[in-house]
Amino acid sequence: MPRVIVATRKYEWADGSGNIEVRWFKPVRSRRNYVCKYEVVGIGPSKLKADAVGVDSVQALWVAIEGARVLLEPIADELRFLGHPSLLLPRTFPFGFTEEAEARFVRAVDREMDRMLRAHGDDPEALREQERQSLLERRTRLLRLRKKRR
Repeated sequence: MPRVIVATRKYEWADGSGNIEVRWFKPVRSRRNYVCKYEVVGIGPSKLKADAVGVDSVQALWVAIEGARVLLEPIADELRFLGHPSLLLPRTFPFGFTEEAEARFVRAVDREMDRMLRAHGDDPEALREQERQSLLERRTRLLRLRKKRR
């Protein structure tokens, strides 16, 4: 079966000497798991290839995106995406720990976000309230849609 590319990201070398491209392929079932292949083209004479495994296709793709970020992180300062000196690939929370440990990770990120918002003159509590209201409105709309479907 031919591999199908589901996403790509192109980076420019900061010195203007060319590009590299990351390609993520459609996750495929492999026994009990899914495998998402990904590759990086343009660093050396051949492609750098890797596989990411997940319990479903979403997790396999997520792990592949994280894998590409980890692979490119050592040279991130040499790359540009849309002119920005950043990979702009999300870093995920560690998972698989206890619920308490995961909650500590979330609280640590929330504290840092609050600190950064305050440094820019924003009120984190007011922004959280706006987000809470927005989430409640979306929840109401989604539950209405669910009722219509029945």
